Amino acid sequence: MDCKKINANLLLTMAILAALWPVPTVHAQPWLVRGTVTDASTGQPLPAATVQLAGTYSGTIANDEGEYSLKVQQLPATLTVSYIGYVSQERVLTAPAERIDFALTPVPFLLDPIVVTAETSAEGIMRQVIRRKQEWRPSLASYQAQAYARRVLENEEGIVSIGELASEIYWERERGLREVVKSRRVTQNLDAQEAYISAFAGFANFYDDDIPFIGHTLIGPTHPDALKHYHFDLIGQRYLDDKVVFDISVEPKNKLQAAFVGRVSVLDEDFALLEVELAPSRASMTSAVPLPLIEHMDFAYQQQFRGFAGGVRLPVDYRASMAVKISMVGLHFPAIKYDVVTRLSDYQVNVDMPDSLYASEEVLQVDSLAVAQDSSFARLADKVPLSAREQAAYATIDSTMQFENAFQPTGFLARLLVKEQADETEERTEQATEKTGVRVEPSRWGSVNLKPALRYDRVGG
Repeated sequence: MDCKKINANLLLTMAILAALWPVPTVHAQPWLVRGTVTDASTGQPLPAATVQLAGTYSGTIANDEGEYSLKVQQLPATLTVSYIGYVSQERVLTAPAERIDFALTPVPFLLDPIVVTAETSAEGIMRQVIRRKQEWRPSLASYQAQAYARRVLENEEGIVSIGELASEIYWERERGLREVVKSRRVTQNLDAQEAYISAFAGFANFYDDDIPFIGHTLIGPTHPDALKHYHFDLIGQRYLDDKVVFDISVEPKNKLQAAFVGRVSVLDEDFALLEVELAPSRASMTSAVPLPLIEHMDFAYQQQFRGFAGGVRLPVDYRASMAVKISMVGLHFPAIKYDVVTRLSDYQVNVDMPDSLYASEEVLQVDSLAVAQDSSFARLADKVPLSAREQAAYATIDSTMQFENAFQPTGFLARLLVKEQADETEERTEQATEKTGVRVEPSRWGSVNLKPALRYDRVGG
């Protein structure tokens, strides 16, 4: 038989087979995966569990109820879920799936006594953490990331307001930080233009040498001189998969020094921070806040870190909470609770920064067109999910729920303030009416500013 005819018939046969049995193609349409991360033994949620798209810098964290959402760009894809003290899980996706739940198996705690040597002592471990940081930190010239931030303000009765935003973060060693807000959403009793600011307002990277706190600077636990200022103690060991994680307590050597107290968790062998749970010391708050007016105040910070190319460690989240009760003789304010969660994802490390961002000295920039086009806050579909309480707050809070009512003071001085406020407001109203000939209604905020400040003077990086 003629070879040319054989080849032609073979090619025709292969073409027919290809048409009948096509080769699978990569799924190019992004979709949203939702689910929960729980303890396989108890069914309890694992708050802030990290969910990562393997082989990428894209990921998220679970909310306090263990719920997560993450955008998957293409198939095949592998989701990796991690939580200290548990065995990580991977799930390979070969077809779109709208829901994937993870139940992580706890790794038994070490029951044997901790054998402390010079290398495994808390100070020895932290000395290695500081040394490793000094090796990789100079190689970090710049980064870009996607940020999502949510701030929730509460009084004693429940949620008063919520604000969310999505922004792009740019940082360069020489030229500093820039943030471009792309989308934002607030409850109806907030003015989006006035009250909503920045994902990095008040933000702290606890891997930095110096950490900002209410206009002051506190020495961080990985500062080159941290061993001179902090007492570190090895208080426990856990596992992350088959690797040991050291839990180390942090306490200032001098109780009068403004510093942090709490715990850091360090991954053995890598000598890298995985997680911190810290709070400002009493001395820190005394120097930053007028304590005679404060009946009670608590600050708490939590942050997780992950590794990137070249050994670089960067934060993937930032969680902060504040609870304060302001009171003095004759004047008592309701308790104020303020919670912040910030997620950082899609890092690009050591990339060129757009020069246009640095044409202005303004750190915070707003992409007004992008914000206007995303009035429904759909830009960031895979944000950290709202809790049931937060969803209910969005549905029920309207513009009539005013701050001065939510944080109305009591006591004889409060009555004087209210009367003075009413008199001053009426006087300004009458003056404006005389000038314009039109009755000008007073601002709902009144003349005494009882609106909790949601602004910050510093945007940290």
